[in-house]
Amino acid sequence: MDFIIPLANDNILFRSTIEGIIELYNPPNIYVILPYRYISNLAIKIKKWNKNNTNIYLIDEETYFIKNYNLHINDIEKLYKYIDEQSREFGWWYQQIIKLGAVYQIENISDPFVIWDSDLIPIKKWELNEKYLFAILQDKAKNDFNKNEYYQSTKKLLNLDAIEPTEGTFVPHHYLINHNIIKHYLSFIIENNNNSNNWIECIIMLSHKYYRFSEYKSLSTFINKFYKNKLNYHEYHIYGKSGKRFRDNNKIIKIIKEICFIDNETISYNEILKINSYFNNISYLQIEHL
Repeated sequence: MDFIIPLANDNILFRSTIEGIIELYNPPNIYVILPYRYISNLAIKIKKWNKNNTNIYLIDEETYFIKNYNLHINDIEKLYKYIDEQSREFGWWYQQIIKLGAVYQIENISDPFVIWDSDLIPIKKWELNEKYLFAILQDKAKNDFNKNEYYQSTKKLLNLDAIEPTEGTFVPHHYLINHNIIKHYLSFIIENNNNSNNWIECIIMLSHKYYRFSEYKSLSTFINKFYKNKLNYHEYHIYGKSGKRFRDNNKIIKIIKEICFIDNETISYNEILKINSYFNNISYLQIEHL
């Protein structure tokens, strides 16, 4: 299966994410969608990474939606609204539609394919297939405010009540995507919003009223409604409970730099595995806001 990864900036741990995915899942192709200004430098770095037989393609996020939608990133940003200091930035919203739109925007993408957040470094392999769409990795929403916003924005977008697992949350930071299901999901968004111009507009316009939206939570809610027998996943206690997730990166990055060898402003997967013994056998490492 191919992997789709939006990347906000070229950071020190992204190599670990890429090499970890290749080591554990061996995908034929990884598509990285990122700002144009990082492409040339990252392309040089990638030449030294452990890629096995995986092809890594770097795609300009600015022109990503030109094909099929004739929308430049600037056109889409005009649809976004900053409400106040509790709003997430436009890029946070944009990376979600990058992942959801891959079925149309990336030619010959595998069916199924996997969307994956750039800060999620897998240490242990969990199964990803039609039986297991993802592993629940996060124990709960950051706070009740975010949880409520996720619920309300999903209700507005799909007219469905957002669901939650028995333990954890349906924001797993990765997801196996079936072509027919995601196409149905995107068309359903348009239908539920009075046949609006396109699903991209429907999602970004949520920012005018809501502070949070989760592509993962809304997709899980949709699959539960229309494809209930397909919403299968690894429960939180299997892989999520033994993972390490950091919202504040300062302290953990300092520890990593002390433990791991830094090569051309990157840390290899083999080096990041040293953190596994530091934390005593973890399933994944996720460090936000890099």
